[in-house]
Amino acid sequence: AVEGVVPESIRKLLDDPHWKQRQEGLQQLKEWWLGHPGEAGPITEHIVKYLKKKCKDFKESNFQINRELLELLANIPTLAPSKVTKTLANTIITPWADKLSDGKLAGQLSSLFLDLSEHVTPTFTAARVIKAVKDNSSPKVSECVCKFLEQLVTEFGLGTVDVKLIIQYTKATLDHKNKGTRTAGQSLVVLLHRYAGSAVLTLLEGDKNAVDRINDKTLAELRDMCERRKDEKVPEPSRCVRGSVFGGGAPSAMARPAQASGGSAAAAGGASGSGMSLDDLIPRTSIANDINTKLLKDLSDASAWKTRREALDTIRDIIRGKGNGHITPTGLSDLFTALKARLADQNKPVSKAALEVVHQLGEALGAAGARVHAKAILLPLLSRFSDKQNTTRDLTLSAVQVWFKAVGPAVWIPSAISALSDPSPEQKEAVLLLLIDDADFTATDTQHTHHLARELLDALQDKNQRIRTLAEKVLDKVVPLVGASTLDKMVCDLKPAAQNAIRPTIDRLTLTSSADTHSHTGVPPAAEGVGVGVCGVEERSVDMNMSMDGGGGGGGEELRDNLSQHSVPLDGVRKMARPPVAPKNGAARRAESRERGRPAKPGTSKNRTPSAHTPVRPGKEAKAAAAAASGGSGGGGGSTNGLPPDGLAIMPKGGKVRRQERVSHQKWPVTELRPELVEALQVDLRPHVSQALLAHMFDSNFQKALKALDCWRVYVGVAGNFASVAEVMDLLLKWITVRLFETNTRITSATLELTKLLFHRMEDSGYEMTDVEASTIIPHIVERVGHNQAQFRERFRE
Repeated sequence: AVEGVVPESIRKLLDDPHWKQRQEGLQQLKEWWLGHPGEAGPITEHIVKYLKKKCKDFKESNFQINRELLELLANIPTLAPSKVTKTLANTIITPWADKLSDGKLAGQLSSLFLDLSEHVTPTFTAARVIKAVKDNSSPKVSECVCKFLEQLVTEFGLGTVDVKLIIQYTKATLDHKNKGTRTAGQSLVVLLHRYAGSAVLTLLEGDKNAVDRINDKTLAELRDMCERRKDEKVPEPSRCVRGSVFGGGAPSAMARPAQASGGSAAAAGGASGSGMSLDDLIPRTSIANDINTKLLKDLSDASAWKTRREALDTIRDIIRGKGNGHITPTGLSDLFTALKARLADQNKPVSKAALEVVHQLGEALGAAGARVHAKAILLPLLSRFSDKQNTTRDLTLSAVQVWFKAVGPAVWIPSAISALSDPSPEQKEAVLLLLIDDADFTATDTQHTHHLARELLDALQDKNQRIRTLAEKVLDKVVPLVGASTLDKMVCDLKPAAQNAIRPTIDRLTLTSSADTHSHTGVPPAAEGVGVGVCGVEERSVDMNMSMDGGGGGGGEELRDNLSQHSVPLDGVRKMARPPVAPKNGAARRAESRERGRPAKPGTSKNRTPSAHTPVRPGKEAKAAAAAASGGSGGGGGSTNGLPPDGLAIMPKGGKVRRQERVSHQKWPVTELRPELVEALQVDLRPHVSQALLAHMFDSNFQKALKALDCWRVYVGVAGNFASVAEVMDLLLKWITVRLFETNTRITSATLELTKLLFHRMEDSGYEMTDVEASTIIPHIVERVGHNQAQFRERFRE
């Protein structure tokens, strides 16, 4: 495989017995690989084996050759990441492991091994390195391997490595005669202790009769060293395994190691699933006998707060001392019952001490033990967010994060839902933030998801603007799981005043959720153009999409050719339901519909001509309805102006009026555009344009933005389309101002051209801008009359 791909000139150089020729061959191979990654990538493993064969199984004694080899191998994780398998990594790691002791190569090797670990896991790398050097008696090799393992744990976290394997290897270095080897081993143990606490020393002690048991003097020295550095902050991981739960990025706040009091820290790092869990590794101790009746009585003493505080301090010492920071959950039910009362203690020092104990218990119990007592403690713990003191809320947040990480979202989300019913704004805000940042609602059952949706509907009616905003963000994540129809039923259960207050928000969220779902699945929102309105009321509207799926590199002509995509509407534009009335027969319902000017039930009249109220149907009827909705201009079956009559998606009735009423109190900014306003504009535009056009309109790539501007310019340029444009004039003007914030001169020029054309169409049609539209565009034009470029100054003045 190599002979058919790698140039012959390079292979001849690598076969040359003189080291300088082989060095030149390696340099040329590196340059060829960088220039031809598509050819070299598929045979990466073969190239590595070929190099191993040509370079004495990677046991070259020449430093220059080794340096060139490592520079070449270091490119593999970048140039061919998909080819970095455990077989390939083993081919590299095993022969090079003892070279970690070479001062000239140690830096390159460590970097290469760490890069490979991102693909094959740190557990695999550590195991290969330890196995490769286990029979090597060189003190320098043992010292350098310990330093590398320390670097591996620091950069990936303790949760990604086999702790037991590392400790077993380190034992041999702690009693070594060589001082450098002993120091490296001790440093590694101290680092592990900062992560996992005194349980690491328990593992080092092992069986007293074991052959490799460490002597008592060495253990005493280690304890002193660990005690001196126990309060140092645990380093946060800077790397993670590709494809792990962190997806190649930095771990989230909930996944990072939490610094524990007394040197006991939670198992740390990006838990990629490759390393052993500390919960399974470290033995746990029962403290049930130490939490005796007298201690519980002191903890519940209502007459002396100092007695309660001393009892809490005693419990902390028991967990840290006898329990070694790792305890079993058995026999602690009475303790948690007493702690619930102390969390709500009126004495601040006592309640804060109780929070610290609960925090410590969350770490000491581990995942399995915390789940046993989660139901009893989580809700009382969350209630402490209602405290007015920042220090208390900070302690609460720290404890909550430890418990949430331990028990998982399926356990803590139900307690968080219950905490939302509390009237305290501080508590509601804190819980909503936790639901936004750390909740995985897919792990929650349907009953709890529906309960959460009802609580969020109540939060949307809160007097506090901050709570309403946060509730909307959480509800946005919940709507796809609950479903728009189910959410509508929940809204209908509210009082009319509450429905009126939250309906715009619900419409926007369900519209966004529906559009996102359909953009991923490719399934249209409805088959007959009939959307289900509030409380089951049917609504009909025409929706015609302007498609930009045509081409990536073409100009406006390709876009114009793709403006004929037709689709049915999303169910986001709705009307408030009328009070329920007694059912009527078919004739009465049709007569009443005609009196109100609304269409009767589809299919009840055979000879009805299409109108703006006619539901869209596939084929010719859809085109006729679209033509009627746009005022009949532009031609019937075909377009005389080169554009289809249904090029722009609009809602022909009431959408603009309701939309402007909703934002009439808002002032569109002139000097600084807030991100949330741009997001809201995208949501409002979504029913009126295709997904492709919407993406181009807000794309940071100026070429795509130019295509969107050209698309609008062509459409606005057709006189018969102005009636449709008028229905979205407010949104179009807002989008124009968004593009006016651009510094790209081509964007500015195209935006000015579209704006000028739009004003000409307004003048020709006798159109008068509404207050919302005028206050949107005019201040922006006035602001830019003094543009720093003369060509634009003149055009803005025009």
